[in-house]
Amino acid sequence: MDVTTPETVLSSPRSRPSALTLPVVLAGVVLVAMSISGTAVALPGVGQDLGASGSALN
Repeated sequence: MDVTTPETVLSSPRSRPSALTLPVVLAGVVLVAMSISGTAVALPGVGQDLGASGSALN
């Protein structure tokens, strides 16, 4: 039976994340922010065109 001690856990080499991890996460953050702000900007215009109030559009 192999006993794992804190010393052996700390001395084990860690694998690095892929080089694509950071760009993919950053692209996701930007896309979420753009989708939220795009809806907030377009909603009043859509409401005017349809003759609906803000609560009806939500």
